[in-house]
Amino acid sequence: ESYFNLEGPTVYVGSLDGQGPDMPHDGKLYAIDAASGAQKWSYLMYSTIRTSPALSADGATVYMGAMQGGLDAIDTASGAKKWNFQASGVFSTPALSADGATVYVGSDDYNLYAIDAASGAQKWSYLMYSTIRTSPALSADGATVYMGAMQGGLDAIDTASGAKKWNFQASGVFSTPALSADGATVYVG
Repeated sequence: ESYFNLEGPTVYVGSLDGQGPDMPHDGKLYAIDAASGAQKWSYLMYSTIRTSPALSADGATVYMGAMQGGLDAIDTASGAKKWNFQASGVFSTPALSADGATVYVGSDDYNLYAIDAASGAQKWSYLMYSTIRTSPALSADGATVYMGAMQGGLDAIDTASGAKKWNFQASGVFSTPALSADGATVYVG
């Protein structure tokens, strides 16, 4: 099982960690040359990878979460770790603010985190109602991040303060929210 992000000349793919007889994977993030298929580098995560990587707008950093160990920022040129943000069980593909200054990621500890993209420092956290297995979605203006959880529905959160704007009750949200082109409607299942 693999999770991809294709951006320009490099494909970034994460692999499971090989726990169990039917899982012969290695828990690494790979950078693969998109033209030749040659490996550029690999980065060992702390455990199983169940998310897709996210790439910074400038292409200098790839962000990857794992089931244990949280979220890592990795230098795309060398494959070296820039920073690690400790969180419990990241199944959420990170979302980046339009200016690239903030990374948003959900965790099994029920929190949505806003993390400084340069330093890995926490800006704020927002406690959801249960485990998060979806990815955050940002409004076009960057003022709102939408996050669903396995129980409690969908929340709209102010990106500046981390305060709740509203909640839509649903029995469980397992899909990443999608926004209409005009930003007036949020779709979630």
